[in-house]
Amino acid sequence: MLSKETYYAGAILSDLLARKAIKISSAKIGGSPVYYLPDQQERLSILYGSLPQREKEAYDHLKEKQFLKDTEVEPVMRVALRALKDFAIPVEKNNTLTWKWYLNNELETPASTPLRAEAPLQPVQAPLIERQPALVQQKLQKPTKKQTTTDEFSGQVERFLEKNNVQILEKISQRKNKEVIAVVRVPSSVGELEMLVIAKNKAKITKSDISLAHEKGQTKKLPTLFLTTAELNKSLNQHIEKNVKGYVIVRKL
Repeated sequence: MLSKETYYAGAILSDLLARKAIKISSAKIGGSPVYYLPDQQERLSILYGSLPQREKEAYDHLKEKQFLKDTEVEPVMRVALRALKDFAIPVEKNNTLTWKWYLNNELETPASTPLRAEAPLQPVQAPLIERQPALVQQKLQKPTKKQTTTDEFSGQVERFLEKNNVQILEKISQRKNKEVIAVVRVPSSVGELEMLVIAKNKAKITKSDISLAHEKGQTKKLPTLFLTTAELNKSLNQHIEKNVKGYVIVRKL
C-alpha cells in the first residue's frame, strides 16, 4: 500500500502536470518516468541508459545528424524513431516526414516545417499512482456490425477473434485471402482495450513484416495484435522480444 507521503507527492505532481508546470518523460528508468521543468530538456539524457538497444542506436544517429528523413532510414530505424518520443521531434512539409533532434532550436529544416500536431514533449497524462494506460480509453461509439465474410482467410480471422471474445469495431482494409486490418476491442483484467489487428496469410513472416505492423500501430496510437498463418522461428521471436515487446503481440491462427 502506498504511504501518505507518496500519495500526496503523486497528487501534487498530477496537478503540476495538468497545469503544464512540469513535463513527464515517455521513456522510463526502472519502470518510472522522469518529471522535469520545461527548461530542463537537456537533462533527459539520463534516460539513455534505460533505452532499448534499437532506440539507443536511433538516439545516437539522430544526435549526430540532427535531422533524419524518414524515407532514408531503414524500417527498424523508423520504428525506433517513433518510439523515441522524448528525443525525436517529427516535422513535415509536402508529406515528407523528417525527424529533428529535440535540442535543435531550428524551427525549420531546409525542406520541412514543424509538424502541427503531437509535439512529442507535451505533458503526458500518465499515472503517478496506478492508473490504466491511455490505450484503455474507449471511443464512445457502438461497435460496427460484423461485416459479411468474403473469403476463407477473413473468416478464419473472424472465428479466431470471436473465439477469444475479441470484438471487431472497424474493418480498415481487406485483401482477399491475404490480409485483414481492423480495430478491435480486447477484454483484459484492467478493462477493455482497443488494439490494431493485422492478420497476414503468408507462408513466412519476416522482421520487416513485424516492424511495419508496429509502425502502423504507432500511427494509430494503438498496440498491435499481429495474427499469422506462418510458424514463428527462434530468430523472429528474439527480434520481437528485443525490439517491439509490449507494442506488438504475435499469435498464430
